Amino acid sequence: MGGAVERRGRRPWMAAITCVLCLIALEVVSRTWIVERVSSATAGEVAALDTALDLVTVPPTVIFLGASHTLSGVASRRIEELLGWPRGSVLNAGIPNGRPRDFLGIYRRHRAVLGKARAAFVAVDVTYFNRNGINLAGKPTPAWRRRATLADRLAFPASPETRIDLLAGWVSNVWDQRTTWREELIGLALRLRGTPRGARGRQLFDELGRPDLARLRAPLTREALEREVDEAIDRRMLNWAVDGESFASLDELLRLFREDGIEPVFMGVPLPLRYAPLQRERYPEAVRGWSEEMQRRYGKIETIRFTTDGWSPEDFRDSDHLSERGAIRFAEVLAATLRDRRYEDSGSTRARRRSLPSRS
Repeated sequence: MGGAVERRGRRPWMAAITCVLCLIALEVVSRTWIVERVSSATAGEVAALDTALDLVTVPPTVIFLGASHTLSGVASRRIEELLGWPRGSVLNAGIPNGRPRDFLGIYRRHRAVLGKARAAFVAVDVTYFNRNGINLAGKPTPAWRRRATLADRLAFPASPETRIDLLAGWVSNVWDQRTTWREELIGLALRLRGTPRGARGRQLFDELGRPDLARLRAPLTREALEREVDEAIDRRMLNWAVDGESFASLDELLRLFREDGIEPVFMGVPLPLRYAPLQRERYPEAVRGWSEEMQRRYGKIETIRFTTDGWSPEDFRDSDHLSERGAIRFAEVLAATLRDRRYEDSGSTRARRRSLPSRS
């Protein structure tokens, strides 16, 4: 009878130890695997683009990698029409809120197709290298939380409730990445049900060849555009701090390009005339420091900056994204750029564009 009492006395301790071990296991999984699943875009956006790229059977000649500026600004179908190139020769693989780490992930997952291109135009912008730039004001994102230090969390401009949340996330990664955990569990449930996430990727590209992932809006008035430019610059340059991971990801992406024989070209997209001067005026040290680091690391890689002269408010749908009209206009500029490079002239290009083996 004494033994039975002793066993009953041990049960609460065993249950407590089991719970602690389970929590530790969840923390290990969260810190080693879940955090690597985090993207600056949403899980649905990533899955849709992955599905669309999985359906590509003819390798493109030119690929465009970038964030939402690329997504909304590169009208690949219109570029093909202007050049007289076959459909699929130009591929827009832009992703909302993308960073170099996201560009690298897209290229790695779809290297079998993208790695056969002749050239890759990669969008670069100072805001892509701000480790705090992926946050909304007062709303820290899972992508930012992934590498936020205690000092980052204490310095984050937010309400007391959000600060408590950030400190709790520093202690528990499961709590910090609860949004990512939820997305991963939803994705698992959908796969088990036979309806995997990303089905919209089967018809992802719009009539201009842009991934239909952004929330498109009507063009703004001149006054509204100026207000949005003011707000966007401060939002994207929030708490400026150099993001070493973005540079490391870009380094790795360029290494893969070299392995695959792809010519890299850095590019920007047209912005409202007031945008760049105002950004330099408000954040001169950040812009200068980033520019110098880009030159030091990548001085031998061609960088194309397109003029902003002559662009009107109707060419933009917000502070720094081209509207449909702007994308059509930009397509003429990009087509002229590609035509001068004669990417379609060599026999090796035709060999590259042979159809890939079909995926089962």
